[in-house]
Amino acid sequence: MTEYLVDFDRAKNEPLPKEEWELAADPASCQHCNFYELCKAELTSNT
Repeated sequence: MTEYLVDFDRAKNEPLPKEEWELAADPASCQHCNFYELCKAELTSNT
């Protein structure tokens, strides 16, 4: 998960902007994700 942090800095623990994150390859796994709310709009608009 370090790859999704600004400057890979675990001490700061600052995430990259949402636009830098990829959606899951299998959207079926998203229903169990703790962060589903963050991607919900993209997932529901593609169905």
